[in-house]
Amino acid sequence: MAVRIAEILGCRRLGRLMRTYTLAMPEGLTWAGGANMKIGLFEGLDPTMGSRIKGCDLATRNAESTALTPASFDPKYTRVVSISTRPQDGVIVFSTRIPDNPSIFKGDLATYEVGDSLFILEVNNHLTVPAEGPLVLLTQGVALSSMHAFIRDILEAGGEGPIICVNVVEPVEELRDLMVADERVQYIFKSNRYAFEQTVQTILKNESTIRNSRFVVLGGHGFMKQWIHGLRTAGIEDERIFIDRLDSQRSIYFPEISP
Repeated sequence: MAVRIAEILGCRRLGRLMRTYTLAMPEGLTWAGGANMKIGLFEGLDPTMGSRIKGCDLATRNAESTALTPASFDPKYTRVVSISTRPQDGVIVFSTRIPDNPSIFKGDLATYEVGDSLFILEVNNHLTVPAEGPLVLLTQGVALSSMHAFIRDILEAGGEGPIICVNVVEPVEELRDLMVADERVQYIFKSNRYAFEQTVQTILKNESTIRNSRFVVLGGHGFMKQWIHGLRTAGIEDERIFIDRLDSQRSIYFPEISP
């Protein structure tokens, strides 16, 4: 896709570390619930070009960005983030944590204010789950944000649930805005890996869950490998485990199981 530029309409702090950004939606951009996008900063461009474009008005920024490609950006100044809204919401919202000792990307992102712009380099969604039947979502930290739009899509498509979302995060308060208020959806937050593991093991002791539920695993590479392995070991068929990865990458997470 072509590189798009999106104006920052809002930046809200949630707790001490979390920030939620609201972006204007570029014309013609669309995505499905559960999508993520790669964003880039002006600092990732050639220094002369980046500083010149950043100081222009929005119309000029848009015009200048038409010649850019994802390869125009230094990878250190790009990051993949989860989109928590849908096109019908009219805005793009994402949340990210900016720690006390941030990366180069997050340190520069923290200086961006309302009226500044971010580049959208690509939008991806490899998570396709049928609406019918119960769901268990195993998520890590701000990976929960893409599940906000995903859950809304599932419910509006006729999904009757129940949907159980188990998330390992600290602190919980920073993610309250990412919850969908619906009686068909239950959220369980755990502050550490051990408590998360115990909760998942309890869920997997339910015979109905083992037989009927589909599972979505979303988080970092190690988290996904651990829990996909755990689900398969518990007897969940591969066809009932969904991940936000290309089909060509599934073998990384679903290796052959030794008899």
